[in-house]
Amino acid sequence: FFDLQIRQIGFYNANKQKDMPAVVSVDTLSKSEVNKQRPLLLKILLPLSKLFFSEKANRRKSAMKLLRKRGLSRTKAILWGIKTRAAKMGFVPSLFKAAAIIGIDSFRTALGAVLKVCLFYPFVYLGKFVKFIKKNVFGMKVKERPSMT
Repeated sequence: FFDLQIRQIGFYNANKQKDMPAVVSVDTLSKSEVNKQRPLLLKILLPLSKLFFSEKANRRKSAMKLLRKRGLSRTKAILWGIKTRAAKMGFVPSLFKAAAIIGIDSFRTALGAVLKVCLFYPFVYLGKFVKFIKKNVFGMKVKERPSMT
């Protein structure tokens, strides 16, 4: 979210008409006003999306893949991260930071699995059921989609 300062500056008008002001002020919304006007569904889904689509988490995942490719086990990679971070912030804060990272990544993985089982799979099977009913009960032609496997 950025502040363009349009409210203070306004837009300049190139027309030289006397009834038109040279600078036209514009009403903009502040960040808090935008947040207040969001629909309830967005207010719920945005924090969840931040949980699943985190840039830091993606970087950690990429770093873990690189370390695993270099021959480190997951445990050794975590211990290496604690040791590297301890040089900057101290051992105890580094240990707590590692525990927090492990906790949030575990929570993210578990919640993703639960959502997959509770939301994704039922919709897939519901679609297959509707296609089966259309094809076998109503005798409709059903377009076959390419397999993802």
